[in-house]
Amino acid sequence: MNRKPVIIQALLALAFSAFLTVYGQNERAGLSGMNSSDDLYEAFRGFSLFTSLGGSDKIDELHRNVWEGITRQFTRYAQIYREFDSNWDRMHHDEGYISLYTMGMVQPNDENFIDRSVRFAAMVRCPGWCFI
Repeated sequence: MNRKPVIIQALLALAFSAFLTVYGQNERAGLSGMNSSDDLYEAFRGFSLFTSLGGSDKIDELHRNVWEGITRQFTRYAQIYREFDSNWDRMHHDEGYISLYTMGMVQPNDENFIDRSVRFAAMVRCPGWCFI
């Protein structure tokens, strides 16, 4: 029996947990080198992708919790409005919110992310923030 995939999955889960401990627990962690909120979302974008490829569901759960925390944090700073950054260009929106795809792959029936995805599509299509 080839145990490599199990060992690799366990090591990656530990690595994701360690990364989260360092960069995700403190709401001020990592902010000194950032120029906008997309940088913080991007730091965690591989978490749900890992789960969608067969990794631990715990990693996706951690990613969703971090996503909510980042969104709350930048909402307090008035950089995010209705869960989306109000100051980005199209490229930064696409880059920062790429996790919406993999979160949808892992939990396609998650009502919060269905709603976010619909509003994201509306925002991208309607430059005046005509949210549904």
